[in-house]
Formats: sequence, structure tokens, C-alpha cells
Amino acid sequence: MATVCTPEELHNILILCIKTGRLHWKYRSRECFETYRSYKSFNGRFAGKEAFTAINKDGYKHGTLLGRNAKAHRVVWAMTRGDWPEKEIDHVNGDPADNRPENLRPVDRTMNNKNRAVSNKTATGEIGITISTTSGKYRVRLAGKYFGVFDTLEDAIRTRNEKLVGLGFHPNHGRTNKRAA
Repeated sequence: MATVCTPEELHNILILCIKTGRLHWKYRSRECFETYRSYKSFNGRFAGKEAFTAINKDGYKHGTLLGRNAKAHRVVWAMTRGDWPEKEIDHVNGDPADNRPENLRPVDRTMNNKNRAVSNKTATGEIGITISTTSGKYRVRLAGKYFGVFDTLEDAIRTRNEKLVGLGFHPNHGRTNKRAA
């Protein structure tokens, strides 16, 4: 990913609240602008106000940084770690709008997928468990591995939960998707 600016430059234009993970625009001096009008306009509209308040369809905060699109969690990572993330950034608690530094961790795509909420489209309401259309029984399948058919959803959930740990899934994997409600 091409970076917009260096992490050091981010500190010149943004303020990060470590406790909340929220970003705010700093006041910018006249030298930062080509015209007096753009200087007055920017500071009048943005200085001191929260940055990256737009939320995309997946729930991530994003905005424009020096004319380029950027996601808030990647900016927070760069500001707190001193470099732009090379991997994906996982929100440990599953809330993509919670950009507190302790809620962010670098992961590859596989690990990021092991910390997902259950889809609101699943018939069972459980991740990794489907209902057989022929027998009506519950099938457990995780990470491309099949773990059997069960008469009750409770038995399928118990087996799924036992297998999650051994396959390296995050404890939050399969949580209820709050945004689906």
C-alpha cells in the first residue's frame, strides 16, 4: 500500500487520543497552504474536530488524508508504532470502529479470518455449523476440515468450540455481529 505521508508527519496534522482511538485535526499554520483562503477555510472547518468519522459498509472509520483515502485504524497504527502496517490490522474485539491501539494487531488474511463474527445469513446462527438439507442434522466444518454430523445444535456447538482452539482461532471468533442487529 502506498503511504500518504510518514508516521512523523501524521503527528504534525493529527492528534490521537490513546484512550479512545479517536483522531482529531490539528490547527495548521499558514505555511501549510497555498492561499490564505484555504488556510482559513481548513482551520475554520476542521481544526480541533474529529477526523475519520465516515463509516464504510463494513463498519470501518475512514476519511481523506492529504487528498488520499485512508482508514483510521491504519493511521492509528502508524502513529503509535512508527511505521505503516505491512499486514492487515485486526480489531481484536471485533468492533471495526474501535481504534484504540490495544485493540489493534497485525495479522495475515488467514488469522484475520479466524476472528470473524457470525454471518447474519447463516441458518443456525452459528459460525462453522450448517444444517444438512437431507437429514436435518448439524454439520461442523472449520478451516476446510470436516468434524462430523450431530443430532443437536448443542452437540455441534460443543464440538466446534473444542476444535476452534486447536486450529488457532481467536476466542472472539463466531461472536454475534452487533451491526447485523
